[in-house]
Amino acid sequence: MDRREWFLATLLSATTKLPASAQPEEAEPVLLPCMNQQTTLDAPLQAEFEAYVAAGFRHVELWFPKLKKLDLTPAVVAGRLRDAGLTPVCACSCDVRLTRPQEEFDQHLPELKANLEWAQAFGLPRFVITSSSGAIHPDDYKLAAERLARVAELASLYKVRVALEFIASSKLFGCLPTTLSVIRASGHANAGVCLDTFHFFVGSSKTEDLGELMPGEIAHVHFHDAPRRVPRERLTDADRLPPGEGSFPLNPITAALRRIGYRGALSIELFGAEFHQGDPGTVAERCYRAVRKYLS
Repeated sequence: MDRREWFLATLLSATTKLPASAQPEEAEPVLLPCMNQQTTLDAPLQAEFEAYVAAGFRHVELWFPKLKKLDLTPAVVAGRLRDAGLTPVCACSCDVRLTRPQEEFDQHLPELKANLEWAQAFGLPRFVITSSSGAIHPDDYKLAAERLARVAELASLYKVRVALEFIASSKLFGCLPTTLSVIRASGHANAGVCLDTFHFFVGSSKTEDLGELMPGEIAHVHFHDAPRRVPRERLTDADRLPPGEGSFPLNPITAALRRIGYRGALSIELFGAEFHQGDPGTVAERCYRAVRKYLS
C-alpha cells in the first residue's frame, strides 16, 4: 500500500459507520471548544494557559509567531501545556504561495518545513496554511492543486495534516467551493480545508455550499462572529466577536460539521484590541460561555 492509499484508508476508516449495536459512545461526532492563542496575543504565556483552563477549555490552537518571539523551545512550551492540562490541536500558519513563480514557491519551502518541525515536536495533528497570490491566470488552479499535493506529501513526513484556509479578500482562494475543488484536484488526503466562519460569511461562500462537504474534507475550524452594526463589506479581522454575539448564522455550520462526522476543534480566533490587551481570564470566560452553546 502506498502513502496515498494509506491516507485514504485512514480517512475512510474514520468515517465508516459501524452497526448501531457496535457503536462505542465516543464514535459520536465531537465539537471541541478551543482557544486560539491569537485571541489573547498580548497576555503572558502562563497567564493565558491558566485562564483557558479556568474558563473550561482543554484544547488550544498555538500561534507559532508568539511562541518564537518568546524564544521558548517546543519542549518547554509542551511541558507547560501538560502541566496546565491543555492539549494543542493545531497551529497557525504559513503562506505557501501555491501559484507564485517556481523560484518563490521553492524559496518558502524551508519556512514551511520549519513550521512542520515545530508541529511535529508538539505532536500536532494539523497545521493551517494559506496561499497569497499575484495576478490570477486560468491555469493557476491546476498549478495550485499540483503544488498542494507536494505540500501535503511533505507534511505527511512530519505526521501533520495541512488545513488550507480560504481568505474572504483573496482572488485565488476566497470561498469554500473553490478551495474544495483545488483540494479534491490535488488528490491527496493529507490536505483538508480550514473553515473560518469570518471568511465564510464575509466572502463569497454561501450557506448552500456546506451541502457539498464530504466526510474528511474539513481539517480544522476557526469559529467566531461579527457585529451586525458594521456593514459586511467593511468588516475587518478586528471586528470579530465570540460566536453568538453577532449576526452570523453559525448553526448551519455546526449542523454541516455534524453531518460529515467532523471530530475536531471550534477554535476561537479573535483579533480586536479588547481581546489582545484584555484580562485573559475575562476573555477566556467570555469565549467559553459563547462557544458552549454550539457544542450540542
